[in-house]
Amino acid sequence: MKSDKIQIVSPAGNLEKMIFAVKYGADNVYFGGDEFNLRVKAGNFTHQDIKTGIAYCRAVGVKTTFLMNAFLHEEDVDAAFEYAERIKELGFNSSSRLESRRIFISPRR
Repeated sequence: MKSDKIQIVSPAGNLEKMIFAVKYGADNVYFGGDEFNLRVKAGNFTHQDIKTGIAYCRAVGVKTTFLMNAFLHEEDVDAAFEYAERIKELGFNSSSRLESRRIFISPRR
């Protein structure tokens, strides 16, 4: 079913920015972790921050999207798969998954 409601989708560079995005009306926040992220030096989410952020967003009805955006070298591929396995259990509304050595975004059902 299509919704006519405009969604505000906001980046959240760290937990503090996520909370501000939610308080200022975001319907969905997207963010990356502290591994396999092109913005790795930008103060991203630790594993615990991800858990805390998802719990906060869930409590106030905001969706969460986790992104892995990185240029992987051949020697990084296995570690990227392991990282995706660790983070997929955290309960995002949509999350990254690795398939055929490629990263895709898929809705969580």
